[in-house]
Amino acid sequence: MSTEQRSEHVRREIEELAGSFAEDAEPALEEALHHGMGRLVEKHATWLNSLDDRSVAALKATVAETIRKSSMEVAARLRDPDIWLEPTVLVDGIPDEELDNSGNRVWVTMLNAARQLDAVLGEFGLPPSEVPDPGGGHYGIQPRSAAELDRSGKLRGLWQRFRRMYEDYRRALREPEEERERRDRDEARRRWNER
Repeated sequence: MSTEQRSEHVRREIEELAGSFAEDAEPALEEALHHGMGRLVEKHATWLNSLDDRSVAALKATVAETIRKSSMEVAARLRDPDIWLEPTVLVDGIPDEELDNSGNRVWVTMLNAARQLDAVLGEFGLPPSEVPDPGGGHYGIQPRSAAELDRSGKLRGLWQRFRRMYEDYRRALREPEEERERRDRDEARRRWNER
């Protein structure tokens, strides 16, 4: 198999893994965001208790629908191969071993699921934090760690599998360049040593 074929093969494997990851991430995000809303309600009990019953019912319905839609949208973004083939916010960086590293684009994308709740909570009178949480809106609803998001460990296992695939992919992409450089050195050496 040529290096080009190998890199294309690994790319397809990464795309398949991205689909599996997105499929598992969607319900995990929904659960984590509902859990985050529970933390928020406890922290801001006075605010929630100031709402009448009809408003609380409307808030609950709107939050549930927003979480569902947001989780679906994030899952769709997680299927995009670009996020996996350029997986870090660092130029030429490699993905961190831990899924929940803030340099991993996949993690940041998942945290963004909480942002859509900002408008809902603001509409119901909860003032946002002055400082936004990293990647996740202004209310601290997003999961704080991969363990909190991924109670089953499935996403973290897929992440480790991805990291191995990504190394293979990078190696396959580097080989043609390294081969060209070797040929250039050999040609330069031959020309220099000609009599």
